[in-house]
Amino acid sequence: MSQLPCELPRPIDTAGIESYPKIRQGLDRGETMLIPYQVDVMKWRTPWVNYALLALIVLISLWGFSDADVFYTLAGMEETGLGGLWSDYRLTESILLWPVVAISSSFLHGGILHLAGNLLFLWVFGNAINSKFGHLGYVLFYLSMAMLAGLTHYNLTGSPGVGASGAIYAVMAAFLVFYPLNDVRIAYFFWWFLVFRWGKFELAGIFVVVAYVLWDLLMIWFGADIGVGHWAHVGGFAPGFSVALLLAMLKVIQPTEDEKTLLQLFAPRPRSAYYR
Repeated sequence: MSQLPCELPRPIDTAGIESYPKIRQGLDRGETMLIPYQVDVMKWRTPWVNYALLALIVLISLWGFSDADVFYTLAGMEETGLGGLWSDYRLTESILLWPVVAISSSFLHGGILHLAGNLLFLWVFGNAINSKFGHLGYVLFYLSMAMLAGLTHYNLTGSPGVGASGAIYAVMAAFLVFYPLNDVRIAYFFWWFLVFRWGKFELAGIFVVVAYVLWDLLMIWFGADIGVGHWAHVGGFAPGFSVALLLAMLKVIQPTEDEKTLLQLFAPRPRSAYYR
């Protein structure tokens, strides 16, 4: 989720990388970019629900880009009436609308880069979890986690926000529970002035997901504010992890012969009968 400032000229301008001079300067000096693009998971069913979510996110985000009123409405934003050069907006004061807004705002994005990044992550991790959870289970999981992520963000920041990343972090949490040892294929890009390098490598899912969550916790700890809804990420991951862990414990969703869940990974080994 991308946290929105209170004063906005147009929704399409709220999350572009040019909005953050410090980031722009960092990119000018040099940068390393890590992009997960594939997971080593056998899919037992076609993830039609995830395909539908991806399509809806694209359509609603483009609609929001083209119509400011649609953007503000779905993001749960209302004018303060202060006027001025910039239209002053805030998160709606109707708390009863927050659960609905938390879901509707998850289908909006603040810019093309924001949209593209979330689409990629949802494609990589969502297809695997849709296949594992089934269609009904996955859509209920995704939408409920989007709501909880948004509510966490609203309650802890008081600011509006847009983006699917809160729900995506819940999906990544489920991936951590059910596919901790499955490889995630990652492309890396490094550039420093005229030096450019790129390549790819594989890393077990447990390390990839934990790294992203630790990064968000560090950003919260240091109070980093660059328009990223870190609390929404944590607010999606925590309940997503809890629900997925419960499903694994109750064996509602079970691994195949070639898979090992997080519970199995850390389960104590039985002592040998010959142990003295």
